[in-house]
Amino acid sequence: MEIKKATITDVANHSKVSIKTVSRVINNEYGVSKTTKNRVLHSIKLLNYNPNKAAQGLRSKKSFLIGLAYDNPDKFYLSDIQTGVLEACVENGFSVVLFPCNYSDIDLYLQLSEFVKRTNLDGLILTPPISDMKELVQKLKIEIPLSIISPGQSSTDQLWVSSDDFKASYDMTCHLIKQGHKKIGFIKGHVDHGATEHRLNGYLNALKDNNINVDKNNITDGDFSFDSGESAAKKLLSNKKSGITAIFASNDAMAAGVLKAAYKAKIKIPDDISLVGFDNSPTASQAWPSITTVSQPIKEMASFAAEILIQNISKKSENKSFNKIFDSELIFRESVKRI
Repeated sequence: MEIKKATITDVANHSKVSIKTVSRVINNEYGVSKTTKNRVLHSIKLLNYNPNKAAQGLRSKKSFLIGLAYDNPDKFYLSDIQTGVLEACVENGFSVVLFPCNYSDIDLYLQLSEFVKRTNLDGLILTPPISDMKELVQKLKIEIPLSIISPGQSSTDQLWVSSDDFKASYDMTCHLIKQGHKKIGFIKGHVDHGATEHRLNGYLNALKDNNINVDKNNITDGDFSFDSGESAAKKLLSNKKSGITAIFASNDAMAAGVLKAAYKAKIKIPDDISLVGFDNSPTASQAWPSITTVSQPIKEMASFAAEILIQNISKKSENKSFNKIFDSELIFRESVKRI
């Protein structure tokens, strides 16, 4: 015998409210008291009622789909981003559609615009370096609600979340200085990432505030990849006159590249040179010596980015411009030695 599935009418009768009220609760809309909402949710759970998302979408003209566009070589960063967005979407009855892309494609805007139309998205989340592309962001925001993760430049007319890269880099550089290091090499990140400039400026300001002269020869380019970290380290370590006693790599992948370069040059870390990274990826804790680094709440940032986007889409918030800056934490490990 087939078991009859509960309907929205059954939920309304059980919770002693109108069908419209049940619909409002399901769609996270305004106008329902907390007591009533809890009663309806209790009935939904008790009756094992499963709303038909397709039917909901037809009635509300929503697809309950959020897009996530990304181009980042760091799989650990992407994993945290995806997990955070997914958790927020599941909690709010939305699904996630992933869109891997190449930020350097000249037709990226057209690709994203087509992706939005093809999948009938309700909203789109952009991650760096795509989120650094101001002109592209301005075009897309006309077509669809956006939530931006770590934009290169903050804006007052959109939804965005970020971590304070400047402060984190400043604090890490000050930590090295407190350990006696004055000749600190710095490996920059990718030129097209907004975080690159913020982290460099944090380093520069820390040196200035501690009355340490900046030696431009101790600053070299990288692109956030392992190979670029190794190449940059070779350049820094080959300059015997620099007197470098510590290297600050702008992310952990490059810091791991420094470890390899130092090992091949028979330079011991931290006995000969101290090393710090940024991101607190699994690489930092699994390498030996384990790497002192900066931990950003990536998953929490991504979850919050999805949450504020969904609230905006669901009209739970009329605020079209909302932002939040998350604090980072210094993680101390074996790669730094006091001198």
